[in-house]
Amino acid sequence: MQSSTLKKENSINSLKLDDLMNYSKDELDELFLQAETPTIEEINGITNGRVLTGIFPLVNPYFRYILNLPFIMPWRGKFFQPIDSKNGEGINRIEFGIVKFRMFRFETQIIEPIVGPNKVFSLNYDLPENPWFIRIIRDDVKRLRQGLYLGTANLQWKSDYYFILYFALEL
Repeated sequence: MQSSTLKKENSINSLKLDDLMNYSKDELDELFLQAETPTIEEINGITNGRVLTGIFPLVNPYFRYILNLPFIMPWRGKFFQPIDSKNGEGINRIEFGIVKFRMFRFETQIIEPIVGPNKVFSLNYDLPENPWFIRIIRDDVKRLRQGLYLGTANLQWKSDYYFILYFALEL
């Protein structure tokens, strides 16, 4: 008998952004560790995003569903622009109904992971124009399949990083 994780992995090529909402943190941990490192050039343009699971209260599936409703959570994804093969930049897409903002700029690089063996596509928010509470976040992203990416948001405290949540992005 196959585990539910194996069944889900077998269908990874047909996964859609919203499908990841049904994955547990343990399943996402497995997927993230096995996922591939995207190149700087491949994540280019507008992505749609969803908050998945994470620390309390994000472990509750009902809370995650409510959090992802447009009138509750204004984060809609990110915009990426490669600069060269080693560096890129981007910004978060925030929407309140028809009012759209781009906020919280980041720089991208391929760097060593916080956990696991494979390098990650990392988003560095530690830029002068960002508020302090955004500057202490590091997002790491890996490719599940072409056009679908799994990310972790991590909080830096002193010299260590602490996991906050998983998110997904789809080109």
